[in-house]
Amino acid sequence: MRIKVALWVVLITAGFVAFLFFSPEKKHARLRVVISSWPPWDLFRIAEERGYLEDEGLDIEFIQLTSSEDLLRAVGDGRADGAFLGLDMCARINSRGTLSKMVLVTDISHGSEGIIARRNIVGIKDLKGKKIGVTVCACSFISLAEVLNRAGLNEGDVEIVNLPEDVIVASFEAKKVDAIAVWEPNLERYASHPDAHKLIDSSAYPNLIMDGLAFSPEAIQSHRKEIRALIRIWYRMLGQLQVGDEEILKRVAELEEVERAQIEVIFQRMTLGTPEVNRTIFGSPGVPGTGLDATRRNVDLLFQYHQVSQKLDPASVWDATLEGD
Repeated sequence: MRIKVALWVVLITAGFVAFLFFSPEKKHARLRVVISSWPPWDLFRIAEERGYLEDEGLDIEFIQLTSSEDLLRAVGDGRADGAFLGLDMCARINSRGTLSKMVLVTDISHGSEGIIARRNIVGIKDLKGKKIGVTVCACSFISLAEVLNRAGLNEGDVEIVNLPEDVIVASFEAKKVDAIAVWEPNLERYASHPDAHKLIDSSAYPNLIMDGLAFSPEAIQSHRKEIRALIRIWYRMLGQLQVGDEEILKRVAELEEVERAQIEVIFQRMTLGTPEVNRTIFGSPGVPGTGLDATRRNVDLLFQYHQVSQKLDPASVWDATLEGD
């Protein structure tokens, strides 16, 4: 009798353990999201400070990284479920065999990316034969590639110098390169440099460079409620910014270590991802979104400059299914 009772205890215990580990209803591990320093993404850090994540019942691990390569590795090896990143980065991740899908666009560059050059470089055609510093795996590379194409130049006409984000400005200051492809706040900082000027910015090629939030398909399936809550938080913060919440601008300036007035200028040089903007980019049933064309243009440039080995289906990097949840 004791043997039978013991056997039943073992079977019941084993079944309970199996339920915990294999039941489709079990609670998944906390969501891990890579975030970097960028004014629109700072809104999520401020939202966390204001308790908005707690309001939504979210327990999210934000992984702070400063290197684009580190971001690629973190997402690629599964240390992160998703990331705040550029559209080009999402395409790069997919080209490396790790699926990642954009679920939200936070901003579209209309002047927040560009090229800073020596004053003797008057036009974009004058870049021929020059050394140009750029972080190859960052969105500024897309900016540079587009500018070179517009000038009728290719990688053989210039010397592209791959530099980490944290040394690119110092290399320009040390005159190791003749021009640099950068984003804000460095674009504005060096636009009035005694030995430099803003050669061109992304207002000349709008709707090409966009940033947002992307997750793996597995994360989208298992953390759907949390991701949808993050999107709601974005719209909540954006609404407060748009009605003139001065404290947001002050806090973003502190986080970016620039003057508050400069943050206001940076936001003016981008289109922020309102619900209407996102609906246009993601599209609707029967109506393709504008994000498909932007993806195609990004992938073409990456392929042309040997940054991806094959062209991707533009639709493969977008997931619009959370919009209607």
